[in-house]
Amino acid sequence: MNFKPFDNSTKNFFDDGFIEGFNLLPDSKYTILRQGLLDYYHTYHSFSGNMYEYIHKYPNNKIESSRARGHDFSMRYFSAVSFVQIFIELYVKEILEKINPILILGTLKNNEEKGFINYICNEISRFNQPSDGKTVPFSVALKRLITLIKSDSKIPENFRVPTKFHLFAENMEMLNHFAAIRNSINHRGNQVMSRYAFELLFSNYIIPFITALLRLNPRETLLERDIFCKKNVLDELCKIKLEEDYKDASKFEYITKSLAHINHLKELGRASYNNVLHMGEDYKVDDKEKERKLAIMNERERTFNEEVAKFLQSEFNYYDIHQCPCCGANSLITYMEFSNNKITSARCLICSYKINDEIGEPKEFEIMDKEIFVYSEG
Repeated sequence: MNFKPFDNSTKNFFDDGFIEGFNLLPDSKYTILRQGLLDYYHTYHSFSGNMYEYIHKYPNNKIESSRARGHDFSMRYFSAVSFVQIFIELYVKEILEKINPILILGTLKNNEEKGFINYICNEISRFNQPSDGKTVPFSVALKRLITLIKSDSKIPENFRVPTKFHLFAENMEMLNHFAAIRNSINHRGNQVMSRYAFELLFSNYIIPFITALLRLNPRETLLERDIFCKKNVLDELCKIKLEEDYKDASKFEYITKSLAHINHLKELGRASYNNVLHMGEDYKVDDKEKERKLAIMNERERTFNEEVAKFLQSEFNYYDIHQCPCCGANSLITYMEFSNNKITSARCLICSYKINDEIGEPKEFEIMDKEIFVYSEG
């Protein structure tokens, strides 16, 4: 193997190759968040067996959390946690940089961080700025942001954090805990949360926090695409609260129904990112004009796949065709198990929306108007 050692001349080549201030819209933190959300949505597809592998209930009413297993879940878990944490880190540092760049570039000597407020008020020269332009670690940046928020009445006006960002102080414990989970991935990679713990963390804490941040600005359609059934995935996820006391047998039905609801929403979110049809999120026209434009733009894709759906139904025994709740095309085909004449799965040929009967009827959660996992009369 011909291996060339990395030396200073090579390093200089790559250092000179950095492009600062590149124009990316939406910006990099939202691009990173999109991947994190996509990997979270993908965890619905991480197992091929029963979706209630989150927790097991035994005949004696004993309930245990399932062990996380499988490379696919680990990959999605690592990615979702890591990318969402990077988004939060970039968001925190962006807030601080807009107040004053020294808040993320300026370092203090050992044990001086406790005097942070005094230094920004009276001794700003105490901060050292490294020539390489490196920012302070996330733990330091978050602590500085929280300290500024809590010291709002004591600091100069030009160092005050806008009130809309004070939600970081209210969620400090969760943010520190989430950063520690990310660190467990980065530093050793030999720990993984159980599926239920992972789901509870995201549905009860991470998704509501992210959504609260997104609501501070105009809607970013890169992250929240329009869906035919009129559901906003993030808003709907925020309405569901999982129980920490999953071992209480009386809560088992509520928990499993909540998990089914969460997984329906995750699949809508995943498929919406994969939807090739124009949904008109950015059209500032009346509904009639919007419908006309979308019909023209989507005609070829819809017509082709709707005809394919009819062909599959007639030639390959797919049972029925439905209007997809994600993209709205008549391209959602259902498959029947001939052993019991039961419809067991459905998938859309356009946006890839795919569910099975183990997750339950989408009608139960007002995603579709009628049941699709039914028994055939034939």
